[in-house]
Amino acid sequence: MPADTNSLPASVRVLKNLRSLCFFNQRIHSLPTQINELHELEELVLNNSQLWRLPEDLSGLRSLKNLYIVKGKFHEFPKAIHELESLERLSLSCTPVDKLPEWILEKPKLKSLNLYGTCIKNLPEGLEKLPNLEEIGLPFTRQSKEWLEAKARFSPSVEVS
Repeated sequence: MPADTNSLPASVRVLKNLRSLCFFNQRIHSLPTQINELHELEELVLNNSQLWRLPEDLSGLRSLKNLYIVKGKFHEFPKAIHELESLERLSLSCTPVDKLPEWILEKPKLKSLNLYGTCIKNLPEGLEKLPNLEEIGLPFTRQSKEWLEAKARFSPSVEVS
């Protein structure tokens, strides 16, 4: 895909059996609603994109386990992520997101959460109780007071960075 493309073509829906979709250094501003038709998609990577929003409905991505949005442009935590029932790994690193919603606690399959480089100031109470959480990238400067306090909340079995 040319580096000056602003959106993913709607024809992406013909790729019914696609398992992984990765974009690096693309100027994608938004994803078409047709991405919701990729029922077998397990991994979506948008790295260093110009992405500023996700479609409002992602419930069709019922197999999506890994969502990596790195250096996106949206400020609010995308509500559509709440619909991703199979989600195990989520990265919103280096995005201007400033709040982690309480519903993140309703993601019992979540194993990895990367919030490094976000503008998040507070983590919701109970985040450390997610039953399958194995690793978390905290949004605070490593070894800062905030980082040390947040790290202390997690069990030693959770890798905190």
